[in-house]
Amino acid sequence: MVKIIRAKYAKQPIFFIEITPTQSRWKYWPLIQQINAGLKAYCQKGKNLYFIETAQSYLNEKSEPRNELFRDDHLHLNREGYKIWGALIKNKLDEILKK
Repeated sequence: MVKIIRAKYAKQPIFFIEITPTQSRWKYWPLIQQINAGLKAYCQKGKNLYFIETAQSYLNEKSEPRNELFRDDHLHLNREGYKIWGALIKNKLDEILKK
């Protein structure tokens, strides 16, 4: 994906958003954490690649998904969940793009 984007937009920043912990995918959370760590490491090594961390905002004090931020399917964010997600993404975009 990065190669395809870079072929047309060589200098544009690319942002990867951390995979959110959800109750419906909780049994896969250890694997998802590995994927997130790999994406973060990839971004740290690459030029103009950024990783937006979001997972901690969706975990409670027991490090379990905050179900109140998801719809009844425990997969998709509800309005409050999207408010948090949007703010996290906006903050990172502002931080990077306003340099």
